[in-house]
Amino acid sequence: MKIKSVVCTILFLIFVPFDIFASGVALLEEQQVLGMSGGSAQSCVTYCLDTDEVIYGTNEHLKLPMASTTKIMTAIIVLENTDTDEVVSIPDSAVGVEGSSAYLMKGERLSVTELLYGLMLESANDAAVALAIITGGDVDNFVALMNEKAESIGMKDTHFTNPHGLDDEEHYSTSYDMALLCDYAMKNERFVEISGTYRYETENRLFVNHNRLLKSYEGIISGKTGYTRRSGRCLVSVARRNGVTMCVVTLNDPNDWQDHKCLYDVAFDTYECREFDHTELTVPVISGQTGELIAFSKETSIVVRKGSEPIELRVYRDRFIYAPVKKGDVIGYISYCVGDKELAREELTAASDIHRIKKRTFIERFLLFIFQD
Repeated sequence: MKIKSVVCTILFLIFVPFDIFASGVALLEEQQVLGMSGGSAQSCVTYCLDTDEVIYGTNEHLKLPMASTTKIMTAIIVLENTDTDEVVSIPDSAVGVEGSSAYLMKGERLSVTELLYGLMLESANDAAVALAIITGGDVDNFVALMNEKAESIGMKDTHFTNPHGLDDEEHYSTSYDMALLCDYAMKNERFVEISGTYRYETENRLFVNHNRLLKSYEGIISGKTGYTRRSGRCLVSVARRNGVTMCVVTLNDPNDWQDHKCLYDVAFDTYECREFDHTELTVPVISGQTGELIAFSKETSIVVRKGSEPIELRVYRDRFIYAPVKKGDVIGYISYCVGDKELAREELTAASDIHRIKKRTFIERFLLFIFQD
């Protein structure tokens, strides 16, 4: 029997295609490089904010609880609907909310800005409820705003039931949807400022950011942590290096800090930023005080995969333009392409005013002919 087993093994090794083993080794290597071996994140995604594309994903459309990463949406709704300088009174229903807390007291007076720092750095659930009531009138109205915003962003597999992320069967998202939310949030300068702050002190409190990547990984500029027993460890982070901006989202990941670092290392080794100076060209002008004008485009940065084809610049404009022209008028555009794919587009604008020449009457032309030297 032993001899028969050995023979079968030898025949299997001879006749089974080698690429099966090769692909298995490649997959194992990929998992090890990305830090995802050993069943780490239940769901994850690396998303390039410059190109709006998924670089790497595992179960990125799987609906899961996202814990306090919910507060990214909470912060955005507040920032878009509330005066952050306003000083508000803490409502009774915001006091004593379970979980992470800023230990707010009923009637205490704080600015919306201070509550936002407590929300994003200390992950304070009481601050989340206070901000929801202050912004939406009550929590239910605020949650409705959260779901409306999610729909407008394109978060198709997300539903919110509260502003803090405490466990609820109907409160869920996906790593892909959370990357879309992060992409949207990063366009808000105040959100970037607050979420990227490591330490913030008020008159009575000190908030320290739970996102330890801010101090342990080069280029981290934003993010939000989250944890409940049901959700496991959740983390959304954003890093920027050499003009390339990436977002990593992990849901239910016990090794999230290390996994984010590994995923960023792979992403930044794969992508680069190519910079182009402004383009300047001359355009013929008809019926103008001068026969031509200068048009230019802005400087442009484009993120592409390293080693990809050269980027071709294509100019689209009319052969000539008619006066009058105002400075800043768009007279065409520059398209940045790889093959048939357009990567970016920049407007060509007029650098100066060009006035139209007044048409002379017959009498004016006759007198000019008579009296010219």
